[in-house]
Amino acid sequence: VYEVCDSNGACDQATVVITINAIADNNAPVATDDVASVDEDSVLNGTTLLSNDSDPDGDELTINTTPVTGPTNGSLVINADGTYTYTPDKDFIGEDSFVYEVCDSEG
Repeated sequence: VYEVCDSNGACDQATVVITINAIADNNAPVATDDVASVDEDSVLNGTTLLSNDSDPDGDELTINTTPVTGPTNGSLVINADGTYTYTPDKDFIGEDSFVYEVCDSEG
């Protein structure tokens, strides 16, 4: 409630109603598993890990360049654009894996 008065002292009151709207919740991005293969004793230069990931809100995706879990049978470098380089240990044959984290622009 506020009051307005003129120079003659006549006053009147009015009420201000303020509506606060809820902001939509931010939904987490969805990371989809990727599959790749490389020959023994060769280096895999992987295309972007983000290419098959999505965000339900349409937010821009980024990737954490430090893996959540690194490979156990090789070395890994994840670049900010989502490309990566995996180098298997010498003479290693088999499956290896790593876990990466994808984030959206809303945190």
